[in-house]
Amino acid sequence: LDGEGKNQFKELIKKFEGLHLTEYDDGGWWAVGYGHRYGRIGQESRQTITEQRANVLLTEDMNIALAYIRRNIKTQLNQPQVDALVSIIFNTGTGTFARSELKKTIDSGNLMLAGNQIVDAFISSPGHRDRRYAESIMFKGGTR
Repeated sequence: LDGEGKNQFKELIKKFEGLHLTEYDDGGWWAVGYGHRYGRIGQESRQTITEQRANVLLTEDMNIALAYIRRNIKTQLNQPQVDALVSIIFNTGTGTFARSELKKTIDSGNLMLAGNQIVDAFISSPGHRDRRYAESIMFKGGTR
């Protein structure tokens, strides 16, 4: 679980987030790059960044998700499962994931059920359905 699969989940995140070199409204938050949130609209200033900076921010955000998994998931996971969870946590945030049924299922050790739950978890926009399906396939690909 050393993040070796970063390219797999990094490409998944890039595909679903898209690259935005100027800020955009992400549910009341300013976001830039590949979905990097940096402050509440009205409280933070607008930003324009380069693609190189977007990649740096993406790596930093992925490392936050990976660190969360290392600290808070006690069930043994393999790399495809970690990769899928990094994408999910990157998208939902650690707080939302921490309170989720999906985390409870993973903590219970029922990884097959968790893989199936991903498809319907955290759906708040039409694009989330395709993303969760891809994450579910990734997660289940590592489930024995």
